[in-house]
Amino acid sequence: MARQARIAELETLRMVEMGKHISLSYAGRRYQLKKSRGLKIWAELIRNPGIPISYAQLDSALWNDPQAVGGDLPLAELKELDFRIQGDFPSLELVDLRTIKEVKGRLNQIIAELAELEHYHDYARQDDLLQEKEELVEYLKQVYRPQGRLVRIPSESLKCERRVMKALTRALAEIHKVEPELAQLLKESLHRGSALIYQPG
Repeated sequence: MARQARIAELETLRMVEMGKHISLSYAGRRYQLKKSRGLKIWAELIRNPGIPISYAQLDSALWNDPQAVGGDLPLAELKELDFRIQGDFPSLELVDLRTIKEVKGRLNQIIAELAELEHYHDYARQDDLLQEKEELVEYLKQVYRPQGRLVRIPSESLKCERRVMKALTRALAEIHKVEPELAQLLKESLHRGSALIYQPG
């Protein structure tokens, strides 16, 4: 019952932008929090309970600055206007397999040369090859995984999702300082999928 009462109290929650601050009202208590991107995203989610909002919409400067489209249009109206944000950029590999093959070939070459130089005690040349070997090994560590998978640049949508979730997490930490119980309820009310939904209870 106590949990249900706390969830019911979420209906009293208001987050309003006021200059450089966000005014947070909850259960008869009011706080002034320093405005941040995460708090602005929380405010947008709270104003639209039960509505899936994409990470791109939440991350875009458009949603942070409604004046960017020439007027203070709320999210619902903009969605009706079908105001689209640029599409996703796909995940890309940092390097191709041909380059990996060439680097591995060069490493094998260096190992063979090092064995030969060891035999002839050519230590000056040996130092140069060891340096090159270290650089190539370090390069492979950055772009290649032992299981044979190439490291990929995350897609724009994944980067966008990470930015939004980091901003929300930082904002929750700020809310936790003044209202720990509220921070926990908000965390439990956030549902992740292809979009974010704020749905208390």
